[in-house]
Amino acid sequence: MDRIKEHFDANPEFYACGKGNPQVEEIWRQRMPMFAQIIDGRPAPFRMLDVGGGNGFFADRMLERFPQLEVTIVDISQSMLNENQPDPRKTLVCSDLQTYFQSLTDDTEYDLINFDVLLHHILTPQSFRESRRMQQDVLNQSATRLSSDGYLSIREIAYTSIAPLPRHATHKFLWFCTTRHLPGPARRMMHSMGMHSQGAGVCFFHADDLRQMLATSGLSISQWKTHQLARVGWKYHLALAGNATDLYIIAGRNAAPAN
Repeated sequence: MDRIKEHFDANPEFYACGKGNPQVEEIWRQRMPMFAQIIDGRPAPFRMLDVGGGNGFFADRMLERFPQLEVTIVDISQSMLNENQPDPRKTLVCSDLQTYFQSLTDDTEYDLINFDVLLHHILTPQSFRESRRMQQDVLNQSATRLSSDGYLSIREIAYTSIAPLPRHATHKFLWFCTTRHLPGPARRMMHSMGMHSQGAGVCFFHADDLRQMLATSGLSISQWKTHQLARVGWKYHLALAGNATDLYIIAGRNAAPAN
């Protein structure tokens, strides 16, 4: 966790996003109707927890679109949080998620908990299997903090290995390479493939992993959208990936299953 915090503190400009970025605007265009379906018509306050919300761009867009929203951003990087624009409906907390959950009273619930390309940063360099367990624990804890008609929102990158390889070959390869301090040439190669978390690590998913993990947390998927990443190409094949997509997911404890 310390290495991840140091990574985000040192690279706030890389993870910053804002209006006018075509890729970010397309993501917002794809996801906004999904949020409207579960928020429009709900009374105030509609409480959202934005996990790893960083500079607050996503929270600000949500606050602008949904007047009944109140947002708490939890992020381990104070450097990222310092980039936020103040808003009376927005609360900033510098903490890891487990510590934050432990600080809450038993009756604290949220109507929406959002993970925006964050789950793959929850890991340990000691074990791929343990990293998966940590990710599952985060989903389990989040599910217990949802209101009875609350929802979990996830945007995550899903990798599918080249057909002859085992399903998790890509995930294990990237986890191993990014959690090690590689020599200069190897590190530069990883950067050229779009892996900027060298030393901090990444632990990506297959789409089926997320389906299974959400079910284990007692959550039903109500909305699922797949968006092909524009950057997919030879760089991802070098990383043993046959396919890479953005997944937009809405799931809830009492949600009607997606068609």
